[in-house]
Amino acid sequence: RVSSRPPWAMVDAFLVTVTVIAPIALVVFNAFLASHYLHPEEKKQHILLKILIVAGLTFAQCTILLLPLDASNKAGIVGCQVWNNFCGGMRMDIVWQLVFLSIAVFVVVFIPFAVLYYEADDGVGNKKNARWWTAIKFEVIFLTLVITLLLVLFFLFNTTAIPVDVISQPASQAFVGFTDGIPTMLTASETPCAATSGCYLDEQELDMKVTFPIYVIAIMAFIGWFLFVMYGGIGVVALPMDLISAYIHRPRYMPMAEYVELKESIIQRTDELVDIGSQLQKEFRDNRKEVQTGAGSRKERRERSNQLRKAMNQYRAAVFVLERDWDDLRLCHPDFKKHNPLVPIFKLVAGIFSIILSILWLVHVSVYMLPKALSSDGQPKSLFLNEVFIWFDTWFTLLGVLSVGLFAMYMFFAVIKGNFKFGMRFFLVQIHPIKYGATLINSFLINIGLVLLCAAPVVQFSTMAFADYARLTDADVIFGAQIRYLQFFRYFFEYHAFVFGLLGMAALTLIYVLIRPNKEDVSVSDLRDKLRSKGRRTELSRM
Repeated sequence: RVSSRPPWAMVDAFLVTVTVIAPIALVVFNAFLASHYLHPEEKKQHILLKILIVAGLTFAQCTILLLPLDASNKAGIVGCQVWNNFCGGMRMDIVWQLVFLSIAVFVVVFIPFAVLYYEADDGVGNKKNARWWTAIKFEVIFLTLVITLLLVLFFLFNTTAIPVDVISQPASQAFVGFTDGIPTMLTASETPCAATSGCYLDEQELDMKVTFPIYVIAIMAFIGWFLFVMYGGIGVVALPMDLISAYIHRPRYMPMAEYVELKESIIQRTDELVDIGSQLQKEFRDNRKEVQTGAGSRKERRERSNQLRKAMNQYRAAVFVLERDWDDLRLCHPDFKKHNPLVPIFKLVAGIFSIILSILWLVHVSVYMLPKALSSDGQPKSLFLNEVFIWFDTWFTLLGVLSVGLFAMYMFFAVIKGNFKFGMRFFLVQIHPIKYGATLINSFLINIGLVLLCAAPVVQFSTMAFADYARLTDADVIFGAQIRYLQFFRYFFEYHAFVFGLLGMAALTLIYVLIRPNKEDVSVSDLRDKLRSKGRRTELSRM
């Protein structure tokens, strides 16, 4: 029985409304966010770069919110848009591909070019045309390498082998396995072969070629998985701990005498960092001369350059901590009346809520995803959150969908937190902190690029974690079937390497912060103890 309604009439009006309103609301919110976090000198220039910041933030947020939209759409129901009207009717498979291809363009083209253009401004009169030319040269080289590598990999590894159970039985016998148009998982005793003669059950693999857009998504997700495992594992522990710590060490009024004493310590640390900065400049000049003259072996020059780069990253982190110490100190006396007392309370509530979400996430991964890797039958010990979300839908249709969005978005925020915490602990890469009213455009762009790169693995991880609830989604078809069983990539998912990695990183982070509390995350009370000690030099002085 084929529906006589036109395709556009079969799309759920509520889903269309959400799809239109949500991006508009996010654009307005992100424009407000960027205007308050950007440095004052950046607000009146680089209009195109600021538009790129707002667009990147919106794409990152919309990507995570597409998963609950996809779950509500239920495009995987048998007969959707034909005889079954229980689905939303939206072509989410096309939406997913368009969004992720747009993210790929952002990550490979727009953001690298924008950062190169911005950083080509050396502040000494570099002409605008020269900045454009510098950015174009490096971007063309980078883009050529990326496209070449992508095409080679696509032609070599574009086959996915999806495992399927093939049931053969006489045509006269009815096939069962669907309830209200929804496919159900059949156990061995429930299959038609269990009680029917002449029926055969065979496990096979369906080999098929994936399209180029799907392969681009797979590559982007695979690269992002390594960042997600590292940042997500750190952030799921650090996010609630930092929020609770922010409340415990909230600004408290201090007398003038104590304020002056601590201010003198801040000045002393500033002088120390100025001396270290001058020394670093001299070391960089000497290293440049060594490279130009060819002094020493190539290995020694490379090691020296790496050491100086790491030292500079550590120096930037120390300067950032000093600036934050000064802001915290001012809130304790001259700016105390400007402090909003509701902010620490909000952080406390958010911290308690984050603890609950982090525990639920880790327990769910342990009882649902981990047993699939360890058990011989590949079955979870419990459906846990999947069962809860299904139960929520019996109360209110969208309650389960909203819960999926909440958990996916929380993991997304954990990745953002982990990104910053990693930069403050390990100085292999330069930190690009996001600071209220003092964030440079290049810092915004680099962080957005990392977040966009992690969007695909967050969606895939959420799809895997909520596989029983999200089994009717197009995201499950893309990530749970086509990409999961793709050549080369499949081994990482077969052996659940990323799941083990995420849990391992979370465990290491918890042990690390308990044994060695974060010295860089300066709170007001810690600040008092630290700044009282005279002659204290920053960690960089021991380089």
